[in-house]
This record gives sequence, structure tokens and C-alpha cells, in this order.
Amino acid sequence: MNDEKLIWESYQKSILSENFLKNKTKVEDFLIWEPEGDLRIIVDKLNLLESKSDEFYRGMSIKEYNTLINNGYVVSKGTGMTRRNAIGCYVSSNIHLASRFALMSYKEQGDAVLIILDATKYPEAKPADKGNFIVDKITSESIKQTIHLKELLN
Repeated sequence: MNDEKLIWESYQKSILSENFLKNKTKVEDFLIWEPEGDLRIIVDKLNLLESKSDEFYRGMSIKEYNTLINNGYVVSKGTGMTRRNAIGCYVSSNIHLASRFALMSYKEQGDAVLIILDATKYPEAKPADKGNFIVDKITSESIKQTIHLKELLN
């Protein structure tokens, strides 16, 4: 049974990798729980969005977003689980992967945003893990669009 589970997980990962490259992902592909209620409504609307090659995406809390707007930029301090002590900001080339982070913040705090960035403003972007890049900072001038998750319920 354990071998069957490993085979199934490996198959799912290969399908996800293939779909990731073909821009056929869903937000649920990056969650470990099934969205219900208002979260389901938000996820269904986020799933309608498609990644574009000239854009980066970032899901963020309202607090981080307000810092970005008020200061004109934001720099993460590397306190997240996956990147302790890293300086810079993670951005994603996959809108559904970035949506996951916005959704987690929404679930915990009742609101969050997904920002769509002009990737051409970040020539220094360094590849990190699959679909993610690290940039020195995110600037407000690079924002093409802001999606407030709360507003997706209207």
C-alpha cells in the first residue's frame, strides 16, 4: 500500500509539473485543504485568471500591501517557513501559486490581496524554487493590478 501511495504521489507531481508548464494549474493544486464557503467562491474566481509571461504575481496580507503603498516599496524579512533569513521578496510566474498565499492570508485575517506586477521592471529576478523568483524589493510603480480577495465575493 505504501508503494502504491508513493507511485500515486509521483504521478500527481508529474501531472502538476506538466500542467504548471502549460499554464493549466488551479489554486487547489497548491493547497493542502479543500476550500469551502466563501473561500470556494474566491478560489473559483481566481481559477479564471491566467498567468502571462510578462507578469509576476504575489499574494500578500493587507498589512504588507499597505506598507508597499505607503512606502512605495516593500522588502520581505525572510521570516517565512521556506526562506528563513532570506532578504528580498518572492514573486511567482504562476498566478495560482501566488493566489495560494493571498488565500492563506485571507483565511487567517479576513482579507488579502493578489498583486499583478510588470515583470519587465524586475530584470534582476533570480530563480528560486519552481515558479518562484526572488527580487530585491517590490515597488508600487510595478503594480499593474491589485485584486482584493474580499471584493471577489461581490
